[in-house]
Amino acid sequence: MNSNSENSETKTLADKLLELVSKTLSLNDELRNVCDDIENELKFDFASIQLIRQEQNIIETVVGAEWGGLPRHYLAKDPYLRDIQADIAQTCRTEIIKGYDERFDRGVYEQFCHESMVRIFTPILLIKNEDGTPNDNWFDGCQFREVHTNNSQHQIIEVDLSPLNLEENKTLIEVVGTVEVGRKDPSSTIEPREAEELIKFVGKKMKETFKIDPHLSSSVLGNLAYIIKKELKADASSLFFNIKPIQDPYIHEIEGGGKLSKVT
Repeated sequence: MNSNSENSETKTLADKLLELVSKTLSLNDELRNVCDDIENELKFDFASIQLIRQEQNIIETVVGAEWGGLPRHYLAKDPYLRDIQADIAQTCRTEIIKGYDERFDRGVYEQFCHESMVRIFTPILLIKNEDGTPNDNWFDGCQFREVHTNNSQHQIIEVDLSPLNLEENKTLIEVVGTVEVGRKDPSSTIEPREAEELIKFVGKKMKETFKIDPHLSSSVLGNLAYIIKKELKADASSLFFNIKPIQDPYIHEIEGGGKLSKVT
C-alpha cells in the first residue's frame, strides 16, 4: 500500500472521528430538545431519555427528569431481575403505569414521590430494511393493539408492524433506549391514544437524532473507542491516557462503553 493510500485512509478515519466528537458533544443538547418538545407539544409534565450502552449491557438515564443519571440497570435476560427501563427495552412494549410497579427502583420512587405520578414508558425503535437502509417512516404505517391486564392502573400497548409488509427475518428492529414521560397530578390520567401519539412522535424525532450512528452514548471517549473499533474492524479498542504525567504516572484505559479503569 502506497503512502497516498495510507494518508487517504487515515484522513477518512480522522474525519469520522472529528464528526463523531462534534455529534457526541451536541447529543445531550439534542436529546434535551426532544424532551422539551415532548413536554410542550404532547402536554406532559416531564420527559426523560434512557440510552443503552451495549459494551456494558446497561441502560441509563442521560437527560430529562430530575432523577436522570441516578439509576443504571443491567439488561438482564431474566425478566424478574429487570428494572422497568430494561424490561421495556427488551419486550418492546409501551406501558402506562400509575403508582408503584415491582420493576421500579424503590429508592428513586420514594425520593421523588413517584406514587402521585402517572407515566408512559416506551422503547426507542430503529428499523432497518434488508439492504441496511433505515425505514424512516415506519411509524406512519404501523398499528397498535392493547394487551389486556387485570390492573386498571396498568395498560400495555404493542406496536403492530404487519401493515408495513416487512419481510420476515430480513428486517432489523433495534431498540437503542427508552423514553419516559408523565404527569405529576395524582388525579390525572393518560389515555392509550396519548401513548400511541408518543410512540410516533419519538420515532420521528429519533430518526434525526441518530442519523450518524444509533449506538452513540453521552460519553465522548466511549464513542471514540467504539467508532475506532468499528472502522478498523477490530474485536476491541481502548484509549490510553497518562492522567498525571509527572505526579502520578499511571495509565488509564477507556473501554468501548466509556468506563475508566486504571491499567498500571
